[in-house]
Amino acid sequence: MNPLLITGFGTSINVDKRKLIITNRLKGTRLEFFPHKINHDGIIIDGHTGNITFEAMKWLSKHNINLTLLNWNGQLLANVMPEQPKSGKLRIKQYQKYLDSEDRFEIALKVVQCKVKQSLNLWKDIPRESHMQIKKIKYLRKRKS
Repeated sequence: MNPLLITGFGTSINVDKRKLIITNRLKGTRLEFFPHKINHDGIIIDGHTGNITFEAMKWLSKHNINLTLLNWNGQLLANVMPEQPKSGKLRIKQYQKYLDSEDRFEIALKVVQCKVKQSLNLWKDIPRESHMQIKKIKYLRKRKS
């Protein structure tokens, strides 16, 4: 199992000249995957704004890649799966991991650690003026109470 985690604001997923293109304008990142040359079996989107084209969704389905959308708090919003799962053995292993409380805890811990890391990265990306505005708003709220 090798999912690709996509986080952040302003992410877009589309297809250009048969390649899957994943861009994040705010971070200035761009990933390109040629047909049948992607080593991920799933894409997990933990983003708040962005877009994905129908062509990109078809591309993912054609290459047997799951697409999972998460809410701001990590809850599952949607799961787009190809016609047939990639591997029955994979599904059995996933279920076994689910049944083992220690493995389940380790997986949850890694998801939370990644979420915290990405939130800190986002905080660093916000301009300094925005930090000052947030502090000002908190100060004004405290004064009103």
